[in-house]
Amino acid sequence: MRDASPEAACARRFFALLCSARQAYGALWPPSRATSEVAVDRCLAQLSASATVFQLPDSSRWPRRHTRLGLPDACACVVEKAPLSRKERTMKRLYGSLALLSLSIGAAIAGPTTLPAAFDHPNVSPIDKIALRTMPAVDVEKLKAQDRLRDKRGDIPRFAFPMTVDMTPLNSGAWEDLDADHVVWRQRVRSDKAMSLNFGFTQYYMPAGGRMLIYPATQTKGGDRELIREYTDRDNNEMGQLWTAIVPGQEAVIEVVVPRVSAGQLKLRLTKINHDYVGFGPLARRMAQASGEKGTSGICNVDVVCPDGNGRRDIIRSVGVYSKNGSLACTGSLVNNTANNKKMYFLTAHHCGMTTAAAANSIVVYWNYQNSTCRAPNTPPNATDGDGLLNQSQSGSVVRATSANSDFTLLELRTAANPAFNLFWAGWDRRNQNFPSAIGIHHPNVAEKRISLSVSPTSFVAWGGGAGTTHLNVQWQPTGGVTEPGSSGSPLYSPEKRVIGQLHGGPSSCSATGSNRSDQYGRVFTSWTGGGTAATRLSNWLDPGATGATFINGIN
Repeated sequence: MRDASPEAACARRFFALLCSARQAYGALWPPSRATSEVAVDRCLAQLSASATVFQLPDSSRWPRRHTRLGLPDACACVVEKAPLSRKERTMKRLYGSLALLSLSIGAAIAGPTTLPAAFDHPNVSPIDKIALRTMPAVDVEKLKAQDRLRDKRGDIPRFAFPMTVDMTPLNSGAWEDLDADHVVWRQRVRSDKAMSLNFGFTQYYMPAGGRMLIYPATQTKGGDRELIREYTDRDNNEMGQLWTAIVPGQEAVIEVVVPRVSAGQLKLRLTKINHDYVGFGPLARRMAQASGEKGTSGICNVDVVCPDGNGRRDIIRSVGVYSKNGSLACTGSLVNNTANNKKMYFLTAHHCGMTTAAAANSIVVYWNYQNSTCRAPNTPPNATDGDGLLNQSQSGSVVRATSANSDFTLLELRTAANPAFNLFWAGWDRRNQNFPSAIGIHHPNVAEKRISLSVSPTSFVAWGGGAGTTHLNVQWQPTGGVTEPGSSGSPLYSPEKRVIGQLHGGPSSCSATGSNRSDQYGRVFTSWTGGGTAATRLSNWLDPGATGATFINGIN
């Protein structure tokens, strides 16, 4: 019989986090003794019984205990009852603060701890009985024909088709009693043959204690919790809107749980359902490949985990791919400012269209979306899709500055960085000069992150390649990585790893040769003074104290 004591329950919770960390950070497993001791003290801090001490012994010495707890051999915990000494009580209080930090990081690693209501409350209807809204058929061939014209015009790539609806808890779905203090509203949405779905709520206000989960209709209790998207009152904002991360598959469940006493405060209006017909993310791409589609990123491109990324691991962490209005995509990067205060400044391209309050608020940024191994460039495996994950995301931003002249937009993301994402704020260089070489990091065709290197000096050009100084022209290596649609807005770095521009466009492709294997980036130098106002230049935001710095380094 499984041990049902509080100590055993705590042990199971602790090792669930530890084993999730093992899955996420396999290369760092097993943890150091110091890491294990801190984790055990985290477990200790959760206990209400002050006379309980946790130890983490060699699993070979405790074969029966961890079996009785139902834990894998790699995870062993033993509980001993003994009075705590004064030193132990002091250490317990000291580790309490560490426990709060490690628990928050562990939760981020393991995914949402909240499960769909039907899994823990047998009194509510099962998922397959929830009211279903089926969307009209999507003409994918027509969309792809449009996309070919979009590509010729240089438009940013579209991965999803937006469908307009008007759904609220008053006209759709169904309410049920969850327990004595909470009620639940749920609605299923299906769009046949969609590879993923995402949703735009033009009214969103969640009362304290409430939550919204969005998850695949195929989700099971023991399934991958990373597929469950959770939104709470922390996602409330002055725009009163919310755009969600993608959920793989053609059918999703929208579920809201709120305290009964505050149900009247909930505001929720779904107006956009976005049908992914290209394949955004690994699960969606596998569905695309099953239907005969090719990989999304060119065969010559280079994974950031490859040797070309060595010595550049920090700036790689500053780059993210993002969606606009749930249907279009570009790349951008976090940038530092002279206050070194980790403001969530995110630099991208003006032509990506993030220039209005509504567009900026629709952003969903995906961090650390990259392949886990180095696929050899110009080999068949490199032309297939990778195994990157889209489980680290955040939504919402405000426009700080934008200008078409050098094609820049500076956004400020609404929420602070999640420590578990391990992001980096890149430095910048606004000096009026060319550079002997350059580094591009980007998401070509909304695929996993890639790196492109130039070993030739940059040169001043106007957009389009004519005479001028607003842009930098970059010549890529003859057999190395290039850029593609979806790379727009991605940063160009100097040899010192400082941002010197963001991608506007150019003729480069894996098949391009000679001068056509090049791209143009709007210069940070030009964007610094921009159009002469705070809303059209970088200086007010990246040098808030008017220090006059001409370059700064990045920070973790």
